[in-house]
Amino acid sequence: MNSLSDYFDALKSNIEPKPERVDIAKNFHIKIREFLEKHDGIATVKPQSRLVGSYARSTAIKNIKDVDFILIIDPSYKHEDTKTVLDCLYNTLEDFPKFLEDSGSIRDDLRHQRRSVNIEFIDYDFNLDVVPVIMENEINDVLLIPDKDWNEWVNTQPVGYNEALSELNQKNGGKIVPLIKMLKHWRDVHMIYMRPKSYWLECMVFNFIDQGIITTEGNGYAVLFRDILATINSKYSPYLEKDDKVPEISDPMLKHNVAFNWERSDFETFMRRIKESYKWANNALEEHREESEAIELWQKVFNTDEEEWFQSYLYDKIGASLGQAISAGTAGVDRKTGRLTPDRSNQTTRDYPTHNFYGEDHENKR
Repeated sequence: MNSLSDYFDALKSNIEPKPERVDIAKNFHIKIREFLEKHDGIATVKPQSRLVGSYARSTAIKNIKDVDFILIIDPSYKHEDTKTVLDCLYNTLEDFPKFLEDSGSIRDDLRHQRRSVNIEFIDYDFNLDVVPVIMENEINDVLLIPDKDWNEWVNTQPVGYNEALSELNQKNGGKIVPLIKMLKHWRDVHMIYMRPKSYWLECMVFNFIDQGIITTEGNGYAVLFRDILATINSKYSPYLEKDDKVPEISDPMLKHNVAFNWERSDFETFMRRIKESYKWANNALEEHREESEAIELWQKVFNTDEEEWFQSYLYDKIGASLGQAISAGTAGVDRKTGRLTPDRSNQTTRDYPTHNFYGEDHENKR
């Protein structure tokens, strides 16, 4: 029988970024860095560029479709109109297709955005946001980013946040990043439209734990995720009684409201999903609840009704353990079930010795 621990292990494993998507992200950010190092269309200063966003923070899940990339431009651009700076970056990136053709034909498309230039790699269903920033102090300190709509330079601190999240994650036994990923997965499966932004969800989890509202010590992922749903429900429900109001979500570094453009209808949809999932999660943790019943309720929370990925995870996990155990000579047979087990110390009756395999052609040995 699958345990609740197995269920959450499988959940964490299956929402990890797919290796092929990680390779695509890595490949394209290397290419854009190489291109910008050789191109003089826009003046930059050391360290020239840095990956930011969920990919850099290891909070991305499943099919990575976009990566954020900051380009550290010369401080003199601060005196330029923000639209002029973004136009300069756009014009520079127009030469990128030729660079890509030299290293293999890849179709791409450029788009102006409010604070960046977006490159869409059409053949790969992948986007790269190139964000120009001005560094006045250290790279992990406050940076300036051009906002075309406001026509002003605004503060941002993405590298500093990367470091703060890493530190908080380490202090909490590595549980913060998986919880953020779970919340993103939860949003993706319960909200097709009107989804809150990924960074908003990150800020929620970061702030709840950093402020001591949720305690990770001694608590497993089931309790912690239930507590995240409970905290969102209790903190944000009062806003449902206020016409046209939405809660503020504080940036962990700069303390401004990152959800300033959260639409009321989107917020209401989010809260309906939260309340529903909180009810399931809370019921799953009721005292004396059978573990199989609890797993069924968690399957509703994370919309994992299909068992294929769960069983596949367990098969791979057990298979890998058995393979290692057989090679090491520690595998045995369980007395009760008669099944192979990687641990001979627990009810085993027979050891399986190590074997050497040198790749002989068995057909030739007949």
